[in-house]
Amino acid sequence: MNRALPYIKKLLKYLVPALIVLVTVMSFLPPSKVPSTFHFFPHEDKILHAGAYFIIAFIMMLAFAKGVHLDDLKAFLKMNRRTAVVTAVSLALLGGIIEVLQPYAGRAMEILDLCADIGGALLGIAAALCILRTVIRRMIDA
Repeated sequence: MNRALPYIKKLLKYLVPALIVLVTVMSFLPPSKVPSTFHFFPHEDKILHAGAYFIIAFIMMLAFAKGVHLDDLKAFLKMNRRTAVVTAVSLALLGGIIEVLQPYAGRAMEILDLCADIGGALLGIAAALCILRTVIRRMIDA
């Protein structure tokens, strides 16, 4: 498993820009062209925003996490603080820029979409850190 980790991280690093391009393209498509499977939710687009940014943040954190081999949990979290902040800020900026530019593509700019983007990104960061933390704890206990 440890030998596969660098290859998995490399794959995830290639996946991040692809997901960012996909989300950006989908954000500028006319609403009628965006497929939706959540018709039964009143704010389905907010769920989609949060979910997309959750996935991107989660994968970014897994791809760029440092010190996964560390046995010291505090050192691991301290080492990845910058990665978490950069991930959160970059995804907030991406969401903000997309929202500002959407009116030029015939879409509406909504502050709640940006809030959903940021919320999803923060949850993705937290989930990735929790999973990595669990893996590290299991390494310590083993």
